[in-house]
Amino acid sequence: MRCLIGNCPCYQSLFNLAFRELGWFRDNPASKVPKDKENNERDRWLTKDEEKKILGNSSERLGNIIIFALNTGLRLQELLSLEKNELSC
Repeated sequence: MRCLIGNCPCYQSLFNLAFRELGWFRDNPASKVPKDKENNERDRWLTKDEEKKILGNSSERLGNIIIFALNTGLRLQELLSLEKNELSC
């Protein structure tokens, strides 16, 4: 039960509604389940030197893909699922 409730705040909200508003429980059983800590780390951006090193060790084609990825901020799955008709060149 921990993995369901700890990873899904909606379960806690549903139990809170059933407990507070509807009176279906004497207490909220979800309140006893430890919550997973959220990952609040910020995204890290490449430095100019790191970008130069990566591009310097890449083929021209791969370098173009890397530059596109860095400039758009698309996630990997978004990049991989792009189709030609979605691009305006």
